[in-house]
Amino acid sequence: MKLLRIIFFVLICNSSFAQWKLHSVGHSNSLWMTSDGVGYGYNTKWYSPGSGYQHDFYKTTDDWKSSTIKFHWDDFRQYSTNRVREMSFKNDTFGLITDDFGVGSTSNSCISWRQHFHLNGGPLGASLTFLYSFVRPDFGYVLYDLNSSPIPKYPLLRFSNKDTLINSLYKVTSFNKLHFINDSTGFLFITDTLGVYKVLRTDNSGASFTNPISSSNYKQLDICFPSENVGYISCHGGKVYKTIDAGLTWTLITLPSNHSMNVIAFMNDSVGFVAGDAGIIYKTMNAGLTWQQTASGISNSIVRLWYFKNDVAYALSSTGELIKNKAAVDIEITGPNDIMFFPNPTEEEIQLVYPEAYQNSTLFIFNALGEKIHEETLTGSSAEINLSQ
Repeated sequence: MKLLRIIFFVLICNSSFAQWKLHSVGHSNSLWMTSDGVGYGYNTKWYSPGSGYQHDFYKTTDDWKSSTIKFHWDDFRQYSTNRVREMSFKNDTFGLITDDFGVGSTSNSCISWRQHFHLNGGPLGASLTFLYSFVRPDFGYVLYDLNSSPIPKYPLLRFSNKDTLINSLYKVTSFNKLHFINDSTGFLFITDTLGVYKVLRTDNSGASFTNPISSSNYKQLDICFPSENVGYISCHGGKVYKTIDAGLTWTLITLPSNHSMNVIAFMNDSVGFVAGDAGIIYKTMNAGLTWQQTASGISNSIVRLWYFKNDVAYALSSTGELIKNKAAVDIEITGPNDIMFFPNPTEEEIQLVYPEAYQNSTLFIFNALGEKIHEETLTGSSAEINLSQ
């Protein structure tokens, strides 16, 4: 049996600014991607016999070529005037959903759900607005708006085996982001009563906060930590903050555009995207030292952004356009000269054409690190290979 060895080199210099392509349309802000090709979404409809909302949850494993209903919200809570407000997933199986008065989580891809909080008529009274950040399925934080008067009060609760009131925040006009990077360290974006935008930081599970960032001009909108110490915050006015000490200090970065940067996502400490109004997307390959605009192909505001470890990114616009950016790779072949391959570069698939004499030979494909990424027995005179699998 002949042995055919083909080595593929993935060159970052050629994949850094791959084009964004329109992937699908008609999605709502409920869409959430969890990995390359895998995502969740839900539809909300009024159910007259039950006099309440019903929410159908969908999952795709083939990049929205098809999807299946995984779960009906009324299975978890009876029809009511409560409406699901937000959904997010930390991986392909663990996700969170919130409605007007509660938080629920799934750890099995929406097959079943667990209710964590339900404040309507509970010990804290009614609540209509809250943020949440779960570090793992059994541990997280929730911030509530009690609609109290005359002084607004925002209790911060920690969830483990039971709800624990940690702190109550005052002198806050609004808040728009809660994000914990581990069990004790987290960040809260607020606007104080003087209209100053602030980032609050805690390293004691919310018992107390420091204020490493204050700005009268640049409202903080999104945050991501690709590692424990390195983090980024996107803001109004084309600004990005960066930290290398877990948020103790931050450096302000000015982008070439003054558009509002609504969302930010990094694949690792150095490589990331930031996106915002008018479909603007920038990418950095050097930890924020320089940024280059990438053509998104859309003109609507981008409201969600995901960037996965295999160098695949998705962005969702305010009008439901889902665009995808997948790195192209260069290919170098060592072996028989009578084998043709195309296209080069490629995003994920290549076509091999070879003499019939190679039938029943074994094909091995290795990456630049010497790791085997593909193996198959050749048949016929050609083969299609998907490098993303």
